[in-house]
Amino acid sequence: MRNPSHLSPHQPSPSSTAGGAEALLQGELPRHSDAAPEPPPRSIIKLDMRSMVWAYDEIASDVEALSPFMALALLFGLSVLVPMTVLGFFEKNQPLSGQIITGVISAVLIPACLVGIVYLLKISLFSRYANLHFNRRTHSIYTQEGKAAVRLDWNHVRPFASVMPGPLTMGATPAWALVLVEFSTGPSPRPIQRMRVQGILPSRDACQRLWELIRCYMDEAPEALPELEVVPGGRTWQNALLDFGPMREISPTDSSEDIAAGVIGRLRKRNWWPAIGPFRILWWIIFWPGPLSTILYERFRREAQLPTAWIADEAPTADDANPYRIRSKAPNERAGRRKAAWIIGIVCTVCIALGASAWAFAFHIAFQSFLIDIWGELFRKL
Repeated sequence: MRNPSHLSPHQPSPSSTAGGAEALLQGELPRHSDAAPEPPPRSIIKLDMRSMVWAYDEIASDVEALSPFMALALLFGLSVLVPMTVLGFFEKNQPLSGQIITGVISAVLIPACLVGIVYLLKISLFSRYANLHFNRRTHSIYTQEGKAAVRLDWNHVRPFASVMPGPLTMGATPAWALVLVEFSTGPSPRPIQRMRVQGILPSRDACQRLWELIRCYMDEAPEALPELEVVPGGRTWQNALLDFGPMREISPTDSSEDIAAGVIGRLRKRNWWPAIGPFRILWWIIFWPGPLSTILYERFRREAQLPTAWIADEAPTADDANPYRIRSKAPNERAGRRKAAWIIGIVCTVCIALGASAWAFAFHIAFQSFLIDIWGELFRKL
């Protein structure tokens, strides 16, 4: 997050304007534009005159949620690989070349599995991630991932659209990321530190529209922002089931309007009755670790503790008015969310229970006797 080496203040982009206007750097977006502010793909969990906070909620969080299950899969691989390797050396009929090949393969796979288990647990159970804070009062932007806390001075921030690395062959569309870079003061400003505030955007224009939302919030009156969805804060079961839970997965039956509306928008259109069709039910049963890991991760994920001095003035007082247009302030919102959470929770629990029972039965039939035999043989040899 602190690697601005690819940004050079001496590389103006071809889009720089003429007539004395300040040249933009390569990839830099105009600070002011006619782009309409666009809500972020990440959930907004706080919006008032003090700060706007975006939840840590991207593709990376899905990978982190599944990491403990992936670590268990690697552990199962070790439970088969280790005894087979040891028994291979006790096999007298195996030629020396076979023993050497077995030893080389095991010497690579066993450490790789151990490293993989440690890494997967580290990024899931032993890492902390913070939400992204836009503090309007202190004119600063800050977050934390792992042990690195980063804070940018809004007065010296410039927006950049960066192409994200990915598969660009076979006609694939590149993904973009909105990156904010803080520059030093003085006659020759240079990049000091950077922060990626949103990745996986469809285009450079999408980066510009998202930047316009941030700029309007930090610099302009509340009327400049569109009506926004604000997720209730806190790590609750309701949030884990609705806002960050398994209903975020796109079903083939979802229309483009449904996808654009998001989970809560789709629920409002259906009077808070979740659209849980046969495809979603089958998906939850077969791939039950997916919804289970997502729910547990979003409910119990440890959040990083940002410096108290940074967030000291974010809590609103009783006298603070909130002039922003927040879509989730409808009178029936609380009852509707509660109803949807109960329906999703019950259906998802039944699906996970069926899927886990089926996989446990299949594991018992296919592997339990094999594991008992192979470990029993190993102990007899030893």
